Amino acid sequence: MTRPSGALFAALLLGCGPEPAAAAATSKPETQTPPDLETSAPTSQAGASRCSLATGGSEHTIAVGDTTREYLVHVGSELSTPPAVVFAWHGFGSNPEGSLAAMNGSAFWNDAIVVAPRGMPRTFEQFGDRPALGWQVASGELDDRDLALFDTLVTKLASLGCLDETRVYTAGVSNGGFFSNVLACHRGDVIAAAAPTGGGGPFVLPCGPSVPVLVTHGRKDKVVPYPSATKTFAHWAEHNGCNADAAPPDDGCAAATCPTGATVRMCSENLGHRWPRGQAKRTAAFLRQFAKPR
Repeated sequence: MTRPSGALFAALLLGCGPEPAAAAATSKPETQTPPDLETSAPTSQAGASRCSLATGGSEHTIAVGDTTREYLVHVGSELSTPPAVVFAWHGFGSNPEGSLAAMNGSAFWNDAIVVAPRGMPRTFEQFGDRPALGWQVASGELDDRDLALFDTLVTKLASLGCLDETRVYTAGVSNGGFFSNVLACHRGDVIAAAAPTGGGGPFVLPCGPSVPVLVTHGRKDKVVPYPSATKTFAHWAEHNGCNADAAPPDDGCAAATCPTGATVRMCSENLGHRWPRGQAKRTAAFLRQFAKPR
């Protein structure tokens, strides 16, 4: 089993904010009274009568074992039945308000649900002993608390008619990018496609089924060095049975040739450790191509 080195644990969100268009949004989602996930009745929103979440933004809690976890949702006004769900995982020391804004659901996921969970305190060795909100970066770490959160949320959303089990996606930045790779590796039976940005991994192998993956990384990244992303690209290209000579681009985007249809694509940006301009659109365009067989 391969474990991450100390340097690769560098997942602090330094300068990682939403792209400029999203940054102008308020830090909170649209204000409304959140429905009770246990008791809410189906809404009358057009085309989504099976889903009991109301259109717009809301805050929720859910029990995961003995722990209460928090998350935000954005439900599109043109929701499909059942809807696709994209999970958005924030960076270390950041928050779900920022990741929800960065995904820009009203522009790119109006027919879907964006779910932005809130991390729990953790530490990384190179950032000292002060904890901040974050995610596990390897299977088995932190008692798999965040994998358990994902599993619980998927089950709950499906029970409410608010999840198309063939279109469950994961995206994240920095520490959230690491966790998106964990999900693609160890929840490949659930994840239809993944889009880690500024992350690395997966570290604990083997992985499960092939999953389409979009890797995005800045070549000037001093927090999570660029070679970590090229290793991620190489891992997924090999795992998905892509062409053996697949190489990351020097600049821009390039895709490996993958006979299984599980595309592996990498975009190289002339940036540091941050969410690139246009990344919400790029992420949505990639993820939307893929669905698991029914």
